[in-house]
Parts: sequence; C-alpha cells; structure tokens
Amino acid sequence: MRTSFDMTQRSGYGGVPGRPGEHLSWIDVLEPAYDAWTAVLNATGRDDLRMPNFAVAHLASDFRREMFRTTLHYDVTVERIGNSSLTIRLDLTQGGVDTGTIRIVIVRIAPGREASAGFTAEQREALERQMTPSAASCSISPSSSPSNSR
Repeated sequence: MRTSFDMTQRSGYGGVPGRPGEHLSWIDVLEPAYDAWTAVLNATGRDDLRMPNFAVAHLASDFRREMFRTTLHYDVTVERIGNSSLTIRLDLTQGGVDTGTIRIVIVRIAPGREASAGFTAEQREALERQMTPSAASCSISPSSSPSNSR
C-alpha cells in the first residue's frame, strides 16, 4: 500500500511548522511512518488488529539520502506474519528517488498487556490479504492522520 504525505502540511519536530524544501529530521520521517503502517492495519477492517492492540518490539531505519519538506511516499509491505508479531517494511521515495527503508516488528498484546497474544485464523487471514501486492494507495491529510489523534 502506498501512502503519501505532503510534508509541507505537517508540523516539524516539536510542532514547529517547517518551510517547503527544508531538511526533514529523522523524527519528521518516522512520525508519518506510524501513520502509514497503521493504515495497513486499519485496512484489515478489524478492530482487534488496530495499533492500540500492538506494541513495537523493534524498529530500524536506513536513510540513504537527505529528505526534504515536500511529498514523501511510503510503500508499506507486510513482510512476515509470526505467531503474534508482524514485520512491516516501509520503502521511502521522494521525487521518484529511493530515500530509505524502515522495518518495524510489532507484537499483538494480550488483554492486561502482560504477554503477547497469538493471531486467530481469522486475524491471520485478514493480515495475509494485506500481504498481496495491490494498486491501492491512499493519501493522508494532516487532519485525518492517526498520529494526530494519539
């Protein structure tokens, strides 16, 4: 799933608005990544597969180029479905140029948040549908992005 963000419309680090074309800090790039992978979870249509039911176990980024306050594209792929975890890859491009990769492992948390919870067959099926390459894409505006409602 491709999710695109007009970075000129998002506040910079600390909520300070940026100017078009200026440098993006790492946090400016990671915050919309949350919105992008959350869109994939939301696309399952299942309340029990929304982000509040997961914890971040691992996050790694490899930024290969400087990124700027223009449109930034995140191509999100569910790479692996484990017993209770998902590995999600986000490939970043800007102006048609590969700018980096973010990988995140999130774990489904059991009620009480003291242990992980395995996926049911129905949940696994919904997640596997998100693994199928699709032409679907979305563009998230700053007012509708999930991180603005955290």
